[in-house]
Amino acid sequence: MRVKIKPVCGRLLLHVTPPEKERVLPGGLIAPGVSKDTRGTFREAFVQALPDGYAGDLLPGDRVLVPPYAGTEAMVNRERLVFVLEKDVLAALD
Repeated sequence: MRVKIKPVCGRLLLHVTPPEKERVLPGGLIAPGVSKDTRGTFREAFVQALPDGYAGDLLPGDRVLVPPYAGTEAMVNRERLVFVLEKDVLAALD
C-alpha cells in the first residue's frame, strides 16, 4: 500500500537523489561507497510535496540543492525522502 504524505509546519518534502557512490539495496538499506567523507558536498533532491498555503517559488518536481545534513530523513514507499524547512534549500537547479 502506498502512503501519501503531506508536509506541515512550513516544511517541504524532498525526494533525495542518492550520490553515485551510494546504492539502495532491497529492503531500503543504504550501502555507502568507499568514501564516507561528505564534507563540502551537497545533496540534489526533487520537490515532492509542499505544505498547504505555501507561497514560495518552488513547485513539485523542481530540482533543488540542500546541505548534506539538512532536514529529517525517512524511507517511505522505498524512497529516500527528507523533510526540510524552506530556508534550508540553497538553490533551485535548472
